[in-house]
Amino acid sequence: MKRTKIIYWTVTVIFAVFMAFTAVPDVMLVPDAVKFMHHLGYPNYFTAFIGGAKILGAIAILIPSFPKIKEWAYAGLFFDLIGATWSVGSADGFTPSFYVVADYRRRGILLLLAQILCCAITKIARYTKVSFHIGPNGIARCF
Repeated sequence: MKRTKIIYWTVTVIFAVFMAFTAVPDVMLVPDAVKFMHHLGYPNYFTAFIGGAKILGAIAILIPSFPKIKEWAYAGLFFDLIGATWSVGSADGFTPSFYVVADYRRRGILLLLAQILCCAITKIARYTKVSFHIGPNGIARCF
């Protein structure tokens, strides 16, 4: 159980830092961020709003209490990443390079999915008599 919590919080902190660092240029309206968002067709007020929402969401997932707020923050960050991926695909086209996991938004989605999996394993282990063990090769085993 302790190892699962360590993995959960490690992935959570990495994801929160990732979201916060990608939000700061949006909030500050850095010229590169503004240029990119204008390319997608979004105005400046939306850029600042979405950046502020990402920072609040990153803070919310790091607070151990308030599970409903944390749940809504995860939902908001998920919709942000899906919407960003769709916007880039719609503006630039769904080319073969679009599907390569090189864009930071798709890496964020992968981190979010890994975090949700860790959270689910923690909750299942807490409420059932099933125990999980993550072996040295990184594969989770159920006992």
